[in-house]
Amino acid sequence: MSKSHVTSLPTGGVSIISSGVSIASQMALKTSEYPQGTKPLEEFRGSYDFAPAGSNNDMFEKMLVDAEKNTIVTPGITFKSQMIYGGSIGIKQVKSDENGERVAKEIFLPDWEDFYRKSKFYEAFMGACKDLEGFGSAYYQISLNGPGDKIKLITTDNTRCRNTRIGWKDDRGRIKTAYINADFGRPAENQTKTKTLPLIQTAYDPAEWLRDYIARGGTARHFVFPVHFIALGAHNYYPIPDWNTSRASRWLDVSRKIALMKEFMIDNIQKLKYHIEVRDEYWPMRFGKKQWDSWSEKEQIDNMKTEAENLDKYLRGIEGGNVIMTSKVLTGFNKEAESMMEIHEFKQFFVDGVHVEDSQEAAANILFSLGLHTSLFGSGSSKGLGNSGSENKYAFNQRKGLIQFTREQLMGPLYLLADYNGWLKNIEFFVRDTEDLKSDSEIAPSMRDNQIPEK
Repeated sequence: MSKSHVTSLPTGGVSIISSGVSIASQMALKTSEYPQGTKPLEEFRGSYDFAPAGSNNDMFEKMLVDAEKNTIVTPGITFKSQMIYGGSIGIKQVKSDENGERVAKEIFLPDWEDFYRKSKFYEAFMGACKDLEGFGSAYYQISLNGPGDKIKLITTDNTRCRNTRIGWKDDRGRIKTAYINADFGRPAENQTKTKTLPLIQTAYDPAEWLRDYIARGGTARHFVFPVHFIALGAHNYYPIPDWNTSRASRWLDVSRKIALMKEFMIDNIQKLKYHIEVRDEYWPMRFGKKQWDSWSEKEQIDNMKTEAENLDKYLRGIEGGNVIMTSKVLTGFNKEAESMMEIHEFKQFFVDGVHVEDSQEAAANILFSLGLHTSLFGSGSSKGLGNSGSENKYAFNQRKGLIQFTREQLMGPLYLLADYNGWLKNIEFFVRDTEDLKSDSEIAPSMRDNQIPEK
């Protein structure tokens, strides 16, 4: 009979030492179902104890700065997050009927209701929604009670994506540690204040992993449960959300430059409203030829400036109305009156919507990168699809129908909660959907403006 003993590792792993069977076979017996991987090339390791987000660990900060400069990205992420959140989370018990068919019925579970309200899980869920949609990763903090036999709290307050990094992969592709620092990615980042928490292994049965950790004498009572966007690039550490394509393709930059250009034109070119053309003969007639001729050149220029300032004040006050203006005329050789002063009004810009089409095209591409149809935001090229009520309805309902996978990802910690705390078996969590939007033809005429009946 072979002998072996188990040693707990500080990182939460297990080392099995055997005297009769190879270590490889012992590990295979213990982790035969655990997915195997490899350690990726660490391009930016430098002095970091964790995998940095970008070469300077500021990728999320840069994404946030770009998003906050755009009027579509942050509202778009909020819109998608609210669609995922729906009408809050409920719980169902799954049974089989007399024909063996699956039947799921919503139930009232006091343990869940109590946990949901006291821990304010609704805020944690929304925080995770925004992080997953905005940055590609979300991190829940799972906190146990003192004995370690119950989960007391699930939150994202201190583990928002901007403030969380994950450790380097080991030789088998596993990540065991999360790093928390409110200054990550900022110029004054201080790594000495970084805290570490065990990263729950979510590949298979995280509740059993947590029980095993406590049974082996683990002393930690706070853990991190990761949720990652399934990106096309299969990134090793931090997947990139789809909206980042609007940054890579420069459409986000185009939109910003259009806004800057319009701001410049409004602040500068738009201020040039009038051009005053004055003939040389005006000045002697205005001040009297004798007075005019007696002034030095400097005095003449000073009085011309004063006259121009008075005209400027006058023209600025024209919008008030009821203003009478007089000007001198000169009779030429042909006996026709010639004005000594002419005021030309500049043609105003943007009357025909300069760059409106470009702005709409940029907006449409940014919305596409977010996975949102232009009709949901009343935006898009005038040459494209319209924004009818029916189109808005179909776009909304289609988008809502495609978010189930994301919801299941984000509700992962709840199954850990129910299993670890010993709640009812065969339960499932679900998001209560909001009511589908109705098309114009489905709404009574008296309710078509805002779907609110007339009084």
